[in-house]
Amino acid sequence: MPVPRITRRSFSKYLKHKIYILVYMDELTGQMMASLFVQGTFFC
Repeated sequence: MPVPRITRRSFSKYLKHKIYILVYMDELTGQMMASLFVQGTFFC
């Protein structure tokens, strides 16, 4: 059964993709928290 070889280039590409998604999600949650915080300070 042949094991698919993971080249260093494809692995780094995969890692970059993962990190990009993580950062994107982090930015999204950060914006949501900020908007919630602003709404809380203005409407309380």
